[in-house]
Amino acid sequence: MVNLEERGKVYSDVVIQLAQSIVDATASTLSNLLYMEKQEVIIEERTSEITEKNQELERVVTELQHLSREKELILNSAGEGIFGLDLDGNITFCNPAGEAMLGYEIKGELIGQPYSCIFNGGVMGEPNGTSASYERKWNHCHNDEKFYRKDNSSFPVEYVISSIKEGDEIVGEVVTFKDITQRKQMEEEIKYHAYFDSVTGLPNRVLLKDRLQQGIAHAQMNGCKIALLYLDLDRFKFINDTLGHSYGDLLLHDVAQRLSASIPKNATVSRQGGDEFTIFLPNIRNKREVLKIVNQVIQSFSNPFYIKDNEVFIKTSIGISLFPENGDTTETLIKNADTAMYKSKEISGNSYHFFSTGMDTRTFEIVKFENALYKALDNNELEIYYQPQINYQTQTIVGVEALIRWNHPVEA
Repeated sequence: MVNLEERGKVYSDVVIQLAQSIVDATASTLSNLLYMEKQEVIIEERTSEITEKNQELERVVTELQHLSREKELILNSAGEGIFGLDLDGNITFCNPAGEAMLGYEIKGELIGQPYSCIFNGGVMGEPNGTSASYERKWNHCHNDEKFYRKDNSSFPVEYVISSIKEGDEIVGEVVTFKDITQRKQMEEEIKYHAYFDSVTGLPNRVLLKDRLQQGIAHAQMNGCKIALLYLDLDRFKFINDTLGHSYGDLLLHDVAQRLSASIPKNATVSRQGGDEFTIFLPNIRNKREVLKIVNQVIQSFSNPFYIKDNEVFIKTSIGISLFPENGDTTETLIKNADTAMYKSKEISGNSYHFFSTGMDTRTFEIVKFENALYKALDNNELEIYYQPQINYQTQTIVGVEALIRWNHPVEA
């Protein structure tokens, strides 16, 4: 390379300046070329990064779309109702099952409505309820409450509330609910059969004891009397066995109707089981009042019953116990009325007896001897004797009678 400074005496100043200009121009061009090359590398690197980011974003969008479709499928196929709420208590979404249960036919009709149109009822679009009731509801999981449909009718529901979170921050709520109308109906049916007789529709013995116990407590506080009538249907077993159980059930139903029509409104007719009924009479003043009702009951059996075009006559035997004379507990009053009823059965039908202490003693003796008779078989206390039956005219034996003697160790 020629040093222009040292060889200045060889070249003219013009040449030197020209050469310097060429050198400067070349250096600038080379610098620009290097800069452009460097920028191309940077652009390529950034383009690669952007491409990767775009690809990653596309994957995320695809995944979100997939999740959104899955969420929509889950919401649409769920049998339970599901709806969302924002922090102001406005509905953000509701799945088809929820809309159907709530009576909304247009998709999305609930979106933007306040929670109160479901929880409190009222006209859609008009807030109904306070912020206090809102807080009270969302801080608990609820069972056995009511939701309101679009037409403002209500139905029983069971629902659970879950929070929607972004990190540690709650941004909304999801309510999952189901209609429990059928379950409620089944519970009511079970409850009904626990306290009412399925054949007659009358209160059963469980409900009778409950009402009788309440009646005793009321009578004790107010110093009044109550009466309990125990009824048994005469000839019912014969009719039931002859005509069939379906006839027997219809007869019991008709008897229940007549008994209910023959007593005061504050009285309770119940079926104890089989062909036995009871009538609880609260706030009785005296025996004359009881006898008036007893005669009305007996009179209700004066006309025949018509069961499937069959005319049936039956009568009843009635036993009566009074509070406080014949007992101060439900068990005692029922037992004593039952004892008096068996006394009535010894006479022809449509008779009645008030309980007396002698009846109780006699009943106890009967039970005692029945138990002793069972033991007599094991203790060889029974002896059998045969006695001939003789035809007086021919003086011949025509038969034999068998007699049993009970050698009771105490009663002989």
